Amino acid sequence: MLKFKRAVNLLIAATVLTGSFIIPSVQANAAATPLKVGGSTTIAPLARTLETGFEASTGNAVDVVITEGGSGAGLSGVLDGSLDVGMMSRDLSDSEKATYPYIIPITIGKDAVAVIVNPSNPITNLTQDQVKNIFSSAATSPITNWSQLGGNNAPIEVHTRTEGSGTLDAFKELALGKTTIVSTAINHPSSEEMQVSVKDNANAIGFVSLDYVNETVKSTKIDNIECSVINAKNSVYPYVRPLNYITKREAVGNALKWIYYNLGKDAQALIESKKYIRVNDDTLNVVVNSEIQQTVKDVAGELDDGISLTISVTTGDNSSICTAVNNEQAECGIIKGDLDSSWAGLAGRAVAQDSTGTKFTFVTKKFGKVDAIGAAEVLRYVIRNPRGQKIVVKNGLFRVWKFGDVTGDGLVNAADYSNLRSYLLKKVVSLPATAWLFSADVSGDNLINAGDYSILQSYLLKKTTQYPTMQAENKYLPYYPPMP
Repeated sequence: MLKFKRAVNLLIAATVLTGSFIIPSVQANAAATPLKVGGSTTIAPLARTLETGFEASTGNAVDVVITEGGSGAGLSGVLDGSLDVGMMSRDLSDSEKATYPYIIPITIGKDAVAVIVNPSNPITNLTQDQVKNIFSSAATSPITNWSQLGGNNAPIEVHTRTEGSGTLDAFKELALGKTTIVSTAINHPSSEEMQVSVKDNANAIGFVSLDYVNETVKSTKIDNIECSVINAKNSVYPYVRPLNYITKREAVGNALKWIYYNLGKDAQALIESKKYIRVNDDTLNVVVNSEIQQTVKDVAGELDDGISLTISVTTGDNSSICTAVNNEQAECGIIKGDLDSSWAGLAGRAVAQDSTGTKFTFVTKKFGKVDAIGAAEVLRYVIRNPRGQKIVVKNGLFRVWKFGDVTGDGLVNAADYSNLRSYLLKKVVSLPATAWLFSADVSGDNLINAGDYSILQSYLLKKTTQYPTMQAENKYLPYYPPMP
C-alpha cells in the first residue's frame, strides 16, 4: 500500500496497476482554535468519543467543543453561524432542502431506531402496523392496552422525544408515515432520559437509537426481525436512519478535517463498535472511465486536508462500471454519458463534461433518500465544487456548471439576472438551479449577495467583458460562450 504524504509539497506515489493511494491526515501547526460542533443528542456521545483521536491527529492544534440540543438545534446553529458543524440524526426534509439549498449533509454512519419496553414486559415482537397503532395520532385501530397485544391488562404508557429531535423525526418518518405522536405521550428532551423512564415503568414503551439499548431496557423485534447492527447494515430491519454532519456550503479548514477524520478507518471502526453502521470500509473502490481517471486521482491527492482512507481507482467501460457499483463490488463509479434508465437501482450526477458536451456521470447505489453516503459522497462533492472543477479543467475536461448560470440551463442570460434579483429581494426562497449554488457566486467570494447581482447585470449590459471569477481563472475557462 502506497501513501500520499504532504510536507512542503505533496509527494505522490501510486501503483501502476490499481491506482491505489491514500489521503493522509494533516498535522496542523496553528494555535488551538475552537471547532464548534452541535446538535443531535444521538450523535453527540459518539462525537465526544471521536474527539480525543481527532485532536491527537491534529497535534492538539484543534479544540473541539461539542454541544447538544437536538437535530433542529444543529441546523439552526449552522444557519446562524454559532456552529461550524451541525449534527443531524435524520435527512433534511424536502422543505429544508428547498429553503436552505446551501446546507450540505455528509453521512458518517447509519443508525437503527429501536422500539423499547421494560424488561419485565412479556411482549417481544411487534408488527409495523402495531407500532403505528400504538404511537400514531392517526392510528386506524388504536392500541392503548397491553392486553390487545397478548400482554398484561395494563394501559400502554407512550414515551416520545421533544420536537426538534432527529430521533423523533426519523421515527415518525420511518415508522409512522410522517404522522404525529399521540397527544398523551410523555415527552423527553434526550434519549438517555427516555431510556431511564422506560426502565423505571413496567408499562412504558418508547424509541431510542440502538446505542441506547442495554440490559436496562428491552428492544422488541419488528416483524420478527431483531434490531441489530447486522440486520440494519443488510437493510433487513425497517427503522434505519443516517447520522449526518452538516455545513453551510463547502466545509473548509478544521470543519473539513473533522468530517474527514470521522470517515477514516479508525473512526469508522469506533463507530461500528458503538452499535452504529459504518458507511465505508478501509478502502473506497472507484471504477471510472479512463478519460477521467487522472482527474479522480488528482482531486483526491490535492485535497488540503486528509482522510485516512485508501482509495483504489480502476477503469472500465460503462457496463462494467455500473455492474460493479450495482453488485457492490465498488462503492462508486464514473461513466461517460448519462446513466441508462435500465439501472433502476443506481443514481447518477454529472461531475464533468468533454468538449462535445458529453457528461461524465458519478454513479452510486440508491440509499433511500440519498444517492451516496460516506466517503463516496465526499469524493463526489469535492469533484463538483470549485476546487475540484479547477482540477477537472486542468486535465483537459470541462466544468458542469458555469458562473452566472443561475437557472441551470447552460446559458448566461437575462433569466439568470431575473432569478438572482428575485432571490436577493426575497421574492423567492431558493434559486431554481440545483443545491450546488456555486454558479450563482459570480464574484467568487463564497457568498451570494448584491455584488453578484451587480456583476451579472454589468456583464449582460456589456459594461464588463468578463466576471472577476472568469478573469482570475481565465485559463481554465475555454468553453465559455461569447459575449451576449
